[in-house]
Amino acid sequence: MLLENKTAAVTGGGRGIGEAVVERLAGNGARVALLDKNGERAREAASRISGLGGPEVVPFEVDITSYDQVKEVFGRVLDRFGRLDILVNNAGWDIMELFIDNRPEFWTKILDLNLKGHMNCCHVVLPGMIRAGYGKIVNISSEAGRTAAYGETAYAAAKGGLISFTRSLAQEVSRYGVCVNSVAPGPTETPMLKKGIQLSEFAARVLEERKALIPMKRFAQPGEIADAVLFFASPLSDYVTGQVLGVSGGLC
Repeated sequence: MLLENKTAAVTGGGRGIGEAVVERLAGNGARVALLDKNGERAREAASRISGLGGPEVVPFEVDITSYDQVKEVFGRVLDRFGRLDILVNNAGWDIMELFIDNRPEFWTKILDLNLKGHMNCCHVVLPGMIRAGYGKIVNISSEAGRTAAYGETAYAAAKGGLISFTRSLAQEVSRYGVCVNSVAPGPTETPMLKKGIQLSEFAARVLEERKALIPMKRFAQPGEIADAVLFFASPLSDYVTGQVLGVSGGLC
């Protein structure tokens, strides 16, 4: 078991990529704190994954854009588990529309959920990891942050910022035994993506065009992203930090 005796926390763990990550980490021996803004969704996902017979999966409700809530919830995580070895910053949000149609409040929400929220979580958990002399932080960014994304300009800006944050933070904390890396998915078949396609003809058209550019000619499955997260969360990557791993079927 790659993660035996380890404790992990996953934000946005109630569905999609986050839920797949929780299942993969628990399936490899980690106890997992499943964090989600939607408490009911968190409880349902934790119950399903716990039913698979692995280690303990405990749901916690939190809005990661609130530093006070993040500080409080990780206090409860430590009270429950006694330690935190792995943090997976997965929570995020997006709606496809042209930049010229954005409202300023849309930019705020995008940046808060896809960048600031991850920074909040890192800032709260890092002191404990530094004291322990060990930690794994995995930030879920996006290929949009490395290349470009028509119809997702603000989202690409936030994810690009997250990639730069990942690389810079890795330089600061590697000396303490803390590794910070990022997984950059391409379009992935999650509930958020499916909902976007259903609600917006613009999103459906853009995503169909994007699929045509993917050499493998399909979108990723959440479990394929979770496999990459497992590598960065495990001892297999103990000498790997500051890296961004694209999981996008060759899209670059």
